[in-house]
Amino acid sequence: MLLWKDVMHTMPTYLPKESSLLAALRSFTEQESRLLFIQDCSSKIVGYLDQEALLKQILAVQDLHQPIKWKEAFCVVSAFAPLSYPQPYDVFLARADDGGIVGYATSQDIRIRLEQQQHSRCPTIQEDLQEMQTLPDEHEGLSSDGTELPHQLVYRSAVMQQLVDELKHIAKVGSTVLLMGESGVGKEVFAKALHHFSDRREEPFIRVNCGAIPANLLESELFGYEKGAFTGADQKGKPGLFELANRGTIFLDEIADLPYSMQVKLLRVLQEREIMRIGGIRTIPVDIRVVAATNQDIRTLVRARKFREDLYYRLHVVPIEIPPLRKRKADIVPLAMHFLHQYNRAYRLGKKLSSEAFDVLQQYEWPGNVRELQNVMERSIVTARGEHITADQLWANLYGHAYQHQEAEKKAMVQEIIPLKEAVEQVESQLISLAMKKYGTAAKVAKILGVSPATVSRRMQKHLQ
Repeated sequence: MLLWKDVMHTMPTYLPKESSLLAALRSFTEQESRLLFIQDCSSKIVGYLDQEALLKQILAVQDLHQPIKWKEAFCVVSAFAPLSYPQPYDVFLARADDGGIVGYATSQDIRIRLEQQQHSRCPTIQEDLQEMQTLPDEHEGLSSDGTELPHQLVYRSAVMQQLVDELKHIAKVGSTVLLMGESGVGKEVFAKALHHFSDRREEPFIRVNCGAIPANLLESELFGYEKGAFTGADQKGKPGLFELANRGTIFLDEIADLPYSMQVKLLRVLQEREIMRIGGIRTIPVDIRVVAATNQDIRTLVRARKFREDLYYRLHVVPIEIPPLRKRKADIVPLAMHFLHQYNRAYRLGKKLSSEAFDVLQQYEWPGNVRELQNVMERSIVTARGEHITADQLWANLYGHAYQHQEAEKKAMVQEIIPLKEAVEQVESQLISLAMKKYGTAAKVAKILGVSPATVSRRMQKHLQ
């Protein structure tokens, strides 16, 4: 059992002590937090607020503009101290040598851990926190509710838990599923999860990228061919991918890129559940689960007559929208830790993420979604010179060295007469650049500039485009 919670897992933002109930509610909702730190004007942590306490206040006063009431029964301890249980406190905050809060635990957490330790040596808080990064296999294949999941399906957010519950439910039947979402959200991972949850899990899972196979080869690849069907054909004939997927699942990725001439043939397969090889004279029945995926709006393609409407309705039986990573921020750190362990094993390294690096990961918008996060984690692991991946290294990998240093010494000013909107954008860009060089993380910059960390991240991405 790991006792100390990683701060960035559950508390990606802090709340000023004079905040309203509405501000606290927004913080819990946007950050998907369970606990928030309360800070005074000097950035000192003076208390905490949990979701249950907030809801009770809202129900009591029924006015979201009322100030919050936060709890003060907490204790700040050194991350290098052994576990102990001072009676009066409800929440304990672990602080590193540099003063940063690196984890928290409740009094109940500590009581249970001490009872389990019995008379053996109690680990220090730091040892517990390090264990989170060095023992990945304990929880890697588990969902937030502890159930076993297929490899690579890693999440913590409530929206993903609902999505997995839906996958488990529809896996019981053989209906066609259409996975939709931006590029990089992990549609193939969800397709494999659907296959895993179904009673077809022991049968083949065949992936077809409809946009990667040349149009003149697509029919023979999907449906196969008989011997002598065309010049150069294998004399023994060849089964198509639909035949190979028989009794299992076929995953049609990038379905919107399927040539229009092939769509009517796929429609027949979906309707009749049978295929005919090129050059064949008989149909071959297939028992398959069809899962399609796209990052395009197929309805727009239908209106533009680039996609058949009848095929759209055959595919759109059970549509599932996979949210982008920026809308499920609670999944960022678990995914980053998953990739950290994966590449540490692959390259026989022992890299770790600094607490400031977690802040950078949380505040970035991830336009490339999970694929971009995986790319950034691998690059950071193989290029980091020291044991820890720092916030500066992540900023360099995300935004490039040029952003951190270009015009960093300039004052935030406009040099000539230009449209007001353009001038505001220039000053905004220079101001954020100066603040990033001085303070290093989006959270600190946001606090100094008086905006949210998400706003800082969005502005940085906008100015880099």
